[in-house]
Amino acid sequence: MAAVTSQIELVRQVLESYAASARPSRPDGVETLLYYDPVLQAWQLRRLGWNKDRRVNSSLIQARIKHGKVIIEENNTEWNVADDLWKAGIPLEEIELGFVPPALRRPLVLQVA
Repeated sequence: MAAVTSQIELVRQVLESYAASARPSRPDGVETLLYYDPVLQAWQLRRLGWNKDRRVNSSLIQARIKHGKVIIEENNTEWNVADDLWKAGIPLEEIELGFVPPALRRPLVLQVA
């Protein structure tokens, strides 16, 4: 259970940093919100509101913990969520890209800049 508790805290820290960095760049009336469901151990980072007469309602990132792994279900950003989770302390073997079909998934490797 300690490993899952640690994963929860690390995912929360990474996603909160994304939410904080996204907030200042949004137009008035559009909020960046981070939702967390403790029962499902799932997060969603969203943008909601109005930009002039246009409704904004978009999912930026979805992640969850399942079977001891952090699964990134959706990433509609330029952030490299898997790398940032690894840098925060989650081992690569505990991170999966859920948006990649299972038959095409390979073990994650570090991206060297």
